[in-house]
Amino acid sequence: MRRLWKIAVLLPLAVLLALTALVSTHAGQTLLLRLASSLASSDGAALHIGALDGSLFGDGTISDIALSDEDGVWLTARDVAYSWSPGQLVSGHLDVASVRIGNVSMLRKPLPRSGSASQAKSEHATTGLPLRLRLGALDIREIDIGASIAGEAVKLHVSGSAKIADIDDAIAQFHVARLDGVGATLDAEIAAVRASRSLTLAVYGTEPEGGFLSVLLGLPSRPPVSLKIDGRGTLDAFNAELALAAAGKPFVAGNVNLTDRGNGTHRLGGTAAGYIEALVPSVASELFA
Repeated sequence: MRRLWKIAVLLPLAVLLALTALVSTHAGQTLLLRLASSLASSDGAALHIGALDGSLFGDGTISDIALSDEDGVWLTARDVAYSWSPGQLVSGHLDVASVRIGNVSMLRKPLPRSGSASQAKSEHATTGLPLRLRLGALDIREIDIGASIAGEAVKLHVSGSAKIADIDDAIAQFHVARLDGVGATLDAEIAAVRASRSLTLAVYGTEPEGGFLSVLLGLPSRPPVSLKIDGRGTLDAFNAELALAAAGKPFVAGNVNLTDRGNGTHRLGGTAAGYIEALVPSVASELFA
């Protein structure tokens, strides 16, 4: 009987040590990536993870990642380099020093998922986050967006950082710039502090003449467009001012506000006014009157 107890205790320990030794090797980590790719794939959707260089649990690079559906590949990422500290997971922290990606290509929109899959996701959704996240630096050198998605081919650079403890306790900032000669930029910063219940949102964007945003908005002559969102307050009394201008002339202005209703719920409201008569032909402007 004593021998059986020893086997019962030592066997799981030996298996655990063997698995630990396996995943500490390059071959074991590659096998782990293949397993993750297989588990993440299903009927009509597949995840491909390319070759690993370096360590999966520390500093490393993955040659390529691809997402596909029944019509083929719709998104790829190449030269994915990362640096993170897996030991922090024990304390509930996902500590990522950096993520740098050479190229992300969005070739087209993915096929819609089945209704049952999306319903299952919504049923299991929660408001809290399972881990605290710190992303020291995000740098995506090139993002290629296909014309079928944005109306015209777009090439972007994205950088940023984030520190997120929960939905109401987070700081994040990002910078987006076009690389295809257009010269458009977008800067965004959001900060929510649980202790003071404060919320700050700042978004500033500019696009010179000929940008795709003016096309999406249906503005004739494709004028330069600027966007400004400036919001400050608390989770019980928050107000954000919105201003959108074309060729230096405002054509949308308004605000969005979040107020406490006093019974544990909040009310989200806002107003907007348009000034588009000077930007569109008279016939079209009547549609917005």
